[in-house]
Amino acid sequence: LTGDYPWLSKRLATALAFKRGDEVEHPSRHKFAWFLSAFVPRFGSGGSASLLITVALIGILAAVAIPAYQDYSIRAQYAVAISEASGLKLEVASYAVANQAWPETLTAMGYESDALTVNIGQAEISLYENGVIGVLVGTNEAGDEAYIVLEPTYDDGAVSWSCYGENVANKYLPASCRD
Repeated sequence: LTGDYPWLSKRLATALAFKRGDEVEHPSRHKFAWFLSAFVPRFGSGGSASLLITVALIGILAAVAIPAYQDYSIRAQYAVAISEASGLKLEVASYAVANQAWPETLTAMGYESDALTVNIGQAEISLYENGVIGVLVGTNEAGDEAYIVLEPTYDDGAVSWSCYGENVANKYLPASCRD
């Protein structure tokens, strides 16, 4: 129903017309068959239907792949920011163990300024009271600043860390920071 004119039907119509001495008339296709043939690929012949199917498939794949890639690139940027902040986590923990107190500023720990800029876009690492490290990773859809927060806890001479997002979608956080 949806294929091109079958070659056997054409040959038979031609042979019968020659035998009778009539003019060759090939059977016509039903209009619904023409409509359906627009959606069936014609492998090997390169017809317009196969182009239509190919374009539709590429469109569907792009509709799925582009948002997934964008999410992946945001998660990668956040992971790099957390990785950059991990060096500061060690220094804050060492300072807390040595001094029995949290550092008040980055300059108290020997840094030149109270904010460290990370070379991944807008990420900036800051130290807050009680040793809390905030990694500014940009803004969310509402325009609020988005942070990944690393919060220390001092217990029996050891520092443990918890991680969570503030104004950050949970799907973008590294696995160790998700709820």
